[in-house]
Amino acid sequence: AIIVTADHGEDMQEHNAPFEHREPYETTCGVPLIFKPPAGAGCAPETRVPGIVGHHDLMPSMLDMAGLEPPTAIDGKSWLPPARGQQDTGHDALFLTGGNLKQHGTWVATEVGVRTAQYKYLRRGTAEHQDDHTPLDISGLNAPPWRGEPQRTGRDRVEFFNSLPRRELYDLRTDPGETANIIGDEPQVAAALDERLQQYVAKNPKRFVLD
Repeated sequence: AIIVTADHGEDMQEHNAPFEHREPYETTCGVPLIFKPPAGAGCAPETRVPGIVGHHDLMPSMLDMAGLEPPTAIDGKSWLPPARGQQDTGHDALFLTGGNLKQHGTWVATEVGVRTAQYKYLRRGTAEHQDDHTPLDISGLNAPPWRGEPQRTGRDRVEFFNSLPRRELYDLRTDPGETANIIGDEPQVAAALDERLQQYVAKNPKRFVLD
């Protein structure tokens, strides 16, 4: 089998600084995935699999290709059934993390998102600046457009993150570039996705800051 993918995309000034990959927008999360199975895998050539696929689906897909059962305690699923013309049992949503920093000695995600086939919902918590923060401790926060200016401090960067919208909602079918935040136009959609996000965060609350 030959699998071609990437670890992340690049933000080319669409949202913040160029050549960055810290935000959970499609410029970062949308990566190539090209799969050439070996002969006998039962996959039709030039098949484009619909639905939502993530990197966590690589391992179960490779095990499926080898005729092995994946572990049960994983989130990933094989993408081979629809490639074989079988029923697609993939994901109806994927969860994403963006900005993160070290808070009191622990790395936490301050930016979390959920993506469905139609919508992307993002929620940001408040990053806390600490006097003993090193550049590494805040290196995972969103890159500000003025990065590289030596007079800027770590506090500046934390305050920049906290100035970003706390919640964002995008309709990816009509706005694939995520340019129009419709959080005020679709309150019911936002509330439903926020509930799913909180359920995801509740599995390991020490890793996330939502407020």
